[in-house]
Amino acid sequence: GLAMAIAKKYYGNQGNYFNHLKKWIPSHKPVVSKAKHKVGDQISFDLKGFGHYTATAQKVNDDGSAMFLFDTILPEERCMNDERTNAGGFGKSDLKKWIDTKLLPAFPDDIRDQIRELTIPTIGQIFGKDEWCEDVFVPDQDEQWPLMKTAEGRRAKRNGDYDWYWLQNATKKDVSAANFAAVYYYGFANYDSASASHAVRPCLVIEPLRGDKEETHNA
Repeated sequence: GLAMAIAKKYYGNQGNYFNHLKKWIPSHKPVVSKAKHKVGDQISFDLKGFGHYTATAQKVNDDGSAMFLFDTILPEERCMNDERTNAGGFGKSDLKKWIDTKLLPAFPDDIRDQIRELTIPTIGQIFGKDEWCEDVFVPDQDEQWPLMKTAEGRRAKRNGDYDWYWLQNATKKDVSAANFAAVYYYGFANYDSASASHAVRPCLVIEPLRGDKEETHNA
């Protein structure tokens, strides 16, 4: 305070006195801390019209985003397609349209604003490199999630009981032009007609966490 008063008196009160002081004042640069998702992290939320759910982080991407898988499956079964066909794969399926238009809007605003992608798992994410799966299903390039290494880890409940749930992969054409992959009750790979009704276990990619605390350090 005294130094500022003397500078004002000497250099005049036009603001330029501060330019002379700045070179003697240590600069402070804000450093924003960044929290990171970890495999095993859990989030919880209410889905409007569906109930309360938790989801667990299965994979953290290089950019800090993370894939969260629902710990339980949605209460109502749904078919992959109204017709008995896997043409167009999961991306063109009736189930994908339902996820985009009905399920996504059910998320609370704070979660929905962080969602980069809302989908269902692939064969690779759940089962990894499996010889039978590679023979039967259109392949993907995904690696198995660490928490899916055991059958118990792959199982999920619907309304309190273990149930089937859909996966993205269609069967190869020489196997069937009508089926999609699914996880069986006991955590094993299986498939069924696209028009059959099975449970939906969503997964979502959440944007990287950003810390809201700032620390200052002398330059």
